[in-house]
Amino acid sequence: MINFLLYPFLKQEEPAEEIASYVEKTKPLFLEASIAPSPMERNQYCSKIFEIILPLIPDDDVIDLNACEKILGGVMTHSADSKTLENSQSKGKAQKVNTRLFTNLSHSPKEGKDYNVQIIKIVNEFSKHREKVYEIIEYEGRKNIYYGNYFDCSFIHNKIRINEIKPKININFKRAYQNIYNRYKISINSYNSKFAQLLNLKSPIKEEKLLYGAGISSKFLWDPKKRYWYKTTEGIDIPDLSILLLIDGSGSMSGIRRESAMVSSLILHEVLKRQGICHAIVEHRARFENPEIDINILVDFYAKDEEKYNLIKISSYGDNRDALALFWAERYINNHTNNENKLIIVISDGIPAHEADDYYPPASIKDTHNAVAKISNRGTNIIAIALDAPDSFDCYETLKEIYPNIVSCNDLATLPGKLVGVILKQLNLS
Repeated sequence: MINFLLYPFLKQEEPAEEIASYVEKTKPLFLEASIAPSPMERNQYCSKIFEIILPLIPDDDVIDLNACEKILGGVMTHSADSKTLENSQSKGKAQKVNTRLFTNLSHSPKEGKDYNVQIIKIVNEFSKHREKVYEIIEYEGRKNIYYGNYFDCSFIHNKIRINEIKPKININFKRAYQNIYNRYKISINSYNSKFAQLLNLKSPIKEEKLLYGAGISSKFLWDPKKRYWYKTTEGIDIPDLSILLLIDGSGSMSGIRRESAMVSSLILHEVLKRQGICHAIVEHRARFENPEIDINILVDFYAKDEEKYNLIKISSYGDNRDALALFWAERYINNHTNNENKLIIVISDGIPAHEADDYYPPASIKDTHNAVAKISNRGTNIIAIALDAPDSFDCYETLKEIYPNIVSCNDLATLPGKLVGVILKQLNLS
């Protein structure tokens, strides 16, 4: 009967033969009760309906009144020991009903109202949403295994195993993500406004391969259709940039640094997604005495929207082997994006160190410095952000030996702004 009253546009299934006569007798009463103006009248209709369906209730069934009270949400009118409508001083406020949502008062379809298109649209949207949810639930993540000799890095990494992991999406983190988003929504909107203002500035755009224009491009003179003309117009230039944020996930990042990295990556993701800038967010760590590093792709390039919940999983344990992680990052950004400009942003709070093969300074510092130089010379920019304690620059001074382009951050509250500033500078917009 609920579907009959609330969703009259849906075709109802025929009732079972043993209750068909009861359905026909009670339908008019349900319709009248649904528009009855007062609680007293609705109660009277309920009593009439109950009298009709009483033969359907077996005599030997014990009715659990306690359960009824919980289901019905109160005892005022449903408990034998409490007041009834007859002896209650309050009769309830009468309210005239003069319309229904989808039908007129006689339960006939409203004239001139066709909800079929809207209903079909809603059903289709629900179907798409359901398929998307099933796809996420069924996705188990993936894991690829490489070794250091797969990359053109130093031989000291050759036998180090690389576990490239794309974790299973956990929808249970949705609320936690939304809570953090709500907390920093003002900051996110502020960064978005800054990006939007700068990206919307008019810039000269060259349109080529035209049949006529302001000049001739010699490189297209061979075109048999004579499309060698060009013209320059003003328009909004979309940044041709891809970004990979590489987060140090070692044990020293525990506590407030891990929290800051997680919140900052969430803010950055929301801003870059809004601005249409291609990006991925990755954490990395080495496994203490084991000759392995883990690469966790939390948000991939061109990611599903739900991948952002993985950012809540950012954690801190183990060692770090930045050089090998950087060679992996270079190959990954080159293989998964076609942008002319590529940027790796490193968030780190200390020097590279891996217990497995005594990968410690000064060798680890020199090796990582060489990796940064090699990758940069091949066209991928690398900028590091050094996380220090308040009023300290120790990490910054140490990492300067590795990264020519480095930003100091000894106030973790400013980390989101530092990240945005790095990108704006890369775009030559700051």
